[in-house]
Amino acid sequence: MKKAFTLIELIFVIVILAVISIFAAKILTKIYDEYLMTRAVNELQTKTELTLNKLAALLQYRIKPTVIARRLPPNDTNITALQNADDNYEILEWISYDFEGFRGGFDSTKNIYTPGWSGFVDLDSAETNATSIKTPGSSLSVADAIISQLSGGNASLTLGNVGLIFKGIPAGFNVVNYGWNDYSGAINNSYVENVSCPAPCTDRLILTEPVPAGGRNVSEQYYLAWTAYAVVPQAGTNGLSNLLLFYNYRPWAGESYQDTQTLSALLCEGVSVFKFKQVDRVIRLKLCLTKSVTPDYNITFCKEKAVY
Repeated sequence: MKKAFTLIELIFVIVILAVISIFAAKILTKIYDEYLMTRAVNELQTKTELTLNKLAALLQYRIKPTVIARRLPPNDTNITALQNADDNYEILEWISYDFEGFRGGFDSTKNIYTPGWSGFVDLDSAETNATSIKTPGSSLSVADAIISQLSGGNASLTLGNVGLIFKGIPAGFNVVNYGWNDYSGAINNSYVENVSCPAPCTDRLILTEPVPAGGRNVSEQYYLAWTAYAVVPQAGTNGLSNLLLFYNYRPWAGESYQDTQTLSALLCEGVSVFKFKQVDRVIRLKLCLTKSVTPDYNITFCKEKAVY
């Protein structure tokens, strides 16, 4: 005689399976939600790390006294040295020295690898005067080729729009004098010398700016610069911002990051916070990225980095 399940036993089995499936569905849903959150956090952590590392790598080549903060909108006339900026300033700008040209490359005339520019001035040379400087150890033709290639031909010693900045902080310091365009119509580049290189472009720079009435002060060390950089938040989606990097513009030549020759790169999307602050010579950056995990749930990840 075969034994079979009674109707009541079948009902109990069905009820138990239903209860188990409900709990299992909740567990699986929770596991999946936790997976989505973990993936989102890891993604945001990676993006913030990469973005801050990129900015830190560029900022290490900044000419420190040139760093400014600017308010949005970008045509706001209120710009200030970074150490004086508060949270109302959202754009970070600086002039970078030409680190690619400084490292140099192959000089076919000398048949060696050499720095493009040495950063030193021979103050005892007869070629160092009010209109030119002798810079021993330089292969300026190498620097010129590198600058021209990186700028797409928009900057070169041949064009005479490469900037020379002597090291140190000038007397009566005013950061605007690096040529920063404050959109008021007045551009002062008294801290920057436009320079060119006479053929055959070896180790002498010509200072193309008019000699000031009081004479020109020449220091022993200098930087060459072919571009400034601007980190600018722009409106994105869902009330968040995109962070863009602008370069290939020369404020000492009257250019701004909004000009046509300027190049740009997207640093990251989904920015909820981008803050910067300078204490002494250290710049502190804070970046927060936000990602929507579900239509009703967002995750935000923040990270800070110090740049010396």
